[in-house]
Amino acid sequence: SFLDVDNLDYSLEKASELKNEQLINWVSDIICKREKLTLRKRFDVAVKAHYENVEKMYDTIRPLMKKLGFPEDLMTHTFSELSVFETKGWDHAIKSKIETLAKRETQYLDDAAKAENRRLVTEKLENSLAIAPTKPTRNWLHIAGIACLVVCTFMYVTNKFI
Repeated sequence: SFLDVDNLDYSLEKASELKNEQLINWVSDIICKREKLTLRKRFDVAVKAHYENVEKMYDTIRPLMKKLGFPEDLMTHTFSELSVFETKGWDHAIKSKIETLAKRETQYLDDAAKAENRRLVTEKLENSLAIAPTKPTRNWLHIAGIACLVVCTFMYVTNKFI
């Protein structure tokens, strides 16, 4: 038995030794389909994964899209832009996930904008606090000393005129 489901490369070698073109084509086709299925699974996992930002998502998903035969001229578009394109000729794994990718992309971009806004507000507050003059704080000993001086001065003045 030269057909081995667990080792299709071995089966391809044996088919080549037998010089059976139909069997070679059939095993080669199965190997290609297996590789395509593996790529689709990796793409599906990549779509569901969490990323730090939209650039990390692009860096992970776009190479997989390219391997799945996605058109090179559309590779630079955002997922939101791709959702309005005609999907004819795209791999079904990409077609079915493009809306999900567009939503996640929008969420990442919104989160980045909010973070930038928070950073700017914090920076403005820090700058305004740094510019504002600060009054020296007086502790209770300082206030008590001034009060004693006032009382002593008052007593001196009243005793002098009485």
